[in-house]
Amino acid sequence: MQNRIEQDRRPRQEVFVVSKNQEELLEYFTKHCRFIYGPDLKADIAGNILYRTWHQVKREKVEPEAYSLLSGTREKEQSYLARPLTTKLPYELRINRVRKEKGSVEAGIRSVEHALETELEKERPQMGMVRGRISELFDLFTDFSEVTDEQLEEAVGETHRRLANVGFDPQKVVLEEKERMANWLIKASGGKDSIERKNRLIIMMALEAANRRAVKRERGIGETVSKFVRMREGLRFERAFSREILEEVRERLGPQRMPAHYLFKYPEKPPQNIVIVAGILNTSRWQLTQPHVKPYRPAGMEAGEVLGEVVDLLRENRRGEIVERELFGQARGILEEVLDTHKDIYPK
Repeated sequence: MQNRIEQDRRPRQEVFVVSKNQEELLEYFTKHCRFIYGPDLKADIAGNILYRTWHQVKREKVEPEAYSLLSGTREKEQSYLARPLTTKLPYELRINRVRKEKGSVEAGIRSVEHALETELEKERPQMGMVRGRISELFDLFTDFSEVTDEQLEEAVGETHRRLANVGFDPQKVVLEEKERMANWLIKASGGKDSIERKNRLIIMMALEAANRRAVKRERGIGETVSKFVRMREGLRFERAFSREILEEVRERLGPQRMPAHYLFKYPEKPPQNIVIVAGILNTSRWQLTQPHVKPYRPAGMEAGEVLGEVVDLLRENRRGEIVERELFGQARGILEEVLDTHKDIYPK
């Protein structure tokens, strides 16, 4: 047991890999998507939202047939991944695409918040429990020679109960550091070494190892939470920015605004200020290209195409056709529909 604890103290080198079935998506994410906020959150030209996450993966699953290596190494990738990564800590890169509600930014915000809730509501209480239990065991073992076998048996049972209360099952967790942490805590609670002798030194080493991993995990949770908070705020900003643009153009296309202009109110009369009006419409078209995420980008592009047709007809002095076909109403309707449909991030 002492050797295992000593091995646990040695930091494992992190190795970064990507699943082969995600390589094409990773290349697309890297080369064909624009940043929304930082390197982890992007959108493609159609407004699809993609974000990257890192997940610890069991080293026995990292095989050259299933994964490609992202970390630099002097050794050939195939031979490197074919070896047991016993001294390594593999992390898998995953590219996630928001798909609910046809990939809307509102669904993206809820997806990120779900990840935040998982970290905050599950992970932190688990680590708090572990560190609290370690402190209690240190107190129990202060006079180690006075601790009875009955007390040790009760301590093991109490540790199992505490782990179960926060949903921490070492047999089911994916993260190796959490598995080791829980196993050291359970073993230490029994107060005995691998040959069933009461051994204070070994038990203290096991508690220290568990505490060290709990501290490391808490730091990791903090980093993960910070990343998802930044992603959430990036999506919120992009949503607010997109809606503001569409609302501004919608108001400009209202019945008392552009459709009431002389050019369209009296399409049979001689034209005036066509260049100025066309410039205003082209500005609106450009504004509608600025949203980067669904559903606002495709809606903006669709409304912009209608306004492009208006500009073409205006330059040909076919204003009567613009009025008859109610093109301003069409464009405004497209914007109104998306703004109304997605007015709430959390639909009732």
